[in-house]
Amino acid sequence: MAIIGAGPAGYVAAKKAGDKGLKVLLIEGKKLGGVCLNEGCVPSKTLLQAAKTYHHALHGE
Repeated sequence: MAIIGAGPAGYVAAKKAGDKGLKVLLIEGKKLGGVCLNEGCVPSKTLLQAAKTYHHALHGE
C-alpha cells in the first residue's frame, strides 16, 4: 500500500495498515507529521503549558 502524505491522517493510516500486516510505503515531501505536529497544534500546546507553569510559579499556585 502506498500512502501519499505523512500528516496526521497519513501516518495513522500507515501505522494501522502495518499493524494489519500490510507492506506500506509512506511518501512525504516535507516533515513527517505535517503542519499540526511540527508547526501548529502540538508546538502551540507546549507554549500554552509553559505559560501556565510560569503563571502558577509567579502566583504561588
